[in-house]
Amino acid sequence: MFGELIGAWAATVWRQMGSPQSVRLIELGPGRGTLMADALRAAQALPEFHRAIAVHLVEVSPVLGALQEKTLAVPGTGKR
Repeated sequence: MFGELIGAWAATVWRQMGSPQSVRLIELGPGRGTLMADALRAAQALPEFHRAIAVHLVEVSPVLGALQEKTLAVPGTGKR
């Protein structure tokens, strides 16, 4: 639920910024990527915002990086 609140908050701030074409969501130490996945799910409620998002995860662990890839994978596209 916390990640979804972050996604809704980010969408609100994005609108207050004038809805720029590109915005970065950056997470430091994202663990398994659950918070970002939840935030992105909430962001889908505002398609223009969801399209503007560029996700950046700052992770040093290759093991956790692999888990993040799996968590944030978009089904059927091979993208995240």
